[in-house]
Amino acid sequence: AAQRLYERVVELQPDRPTVWCELGRLRHTRQDIVGAKDMYERALDYDPACVTALNLMGLLSTHSGDRDAAEGFFQRAVRAAPDHHGLLCNYAGFLQSVRSDYDAAEHLYRQALLLQPDHVPSLCSYSTILVDVHEQVADGRAMLERALALRPDIEA
Repeated sequence: AAQRLYERVVELQPDRPTVWCELGRLRHTRQDIVGAKDMYERALDYDPACVTALNLMGLLSTHSGDRDAAEGFFQRAVRAAPDHHGLLCNYAGFLQSVRSDYDAAEHLYRQALLLQPDHVPSLCSYSTILVDVHEQVADGRAMLERALALRPDIEA
């Protein structure tokens, strides 16, 4: 149903990048990686600085194993929207888990948390750097407890 609605909107207004992004998300959830990539690329054809498409291409490229492409998409997205806390968290996660660049990841997590202090993914991920890299167990635990207080349904 959602896909038909988005396809209809694309017929009426093909120059709307957000609709292409939503079609890409739908395809991605159905494990259609090639189709998702095509939709995100179409969004970027209409708006080369579309933060949503750049962020999603970064995530998709990360999951596909194309690390250099992923980093390029994340960097372009951050240049376009340096105050987007979700994007900063995603790029930080890439730097932390893929590049093992903990200093850069920590910087981005801090930036994301300055923008959105209750951003649970940033709190959880940053806590792992505090514990595993800096051995600041008390600080990491406090951050994780804060995340759990905000979202009791998550698993620590």
